[in-house]
Amino acid sequence: MIKLFATNPFSTMPPRYIRAVLYRYYFAPKNNRQALWWQRERLGLWLPSLLSVQNQQLIDYLRSQQWIK
Repeated sequence: MIKLFATNPFSTMPPRYIRAVLYRYYFAPKNNRQALWWQRERLGLWLPSLLSVQNQQLIDYLRSQQWIK
């Protein structure tokens, strides 16, 4: 999963817990004041922050998606 980052932000110490927030993205209106390409709407938590990176269900899921070995 670290391949999703351009560089490894956790090279000295990996996080103890992780959290994932789910957003819906859509194109921003043309000529908007902020010159944004995208707008997003927060849908909620995909993974709660209390989920440990050592959680076996998380590890099994990441393996099933081939995100880790």
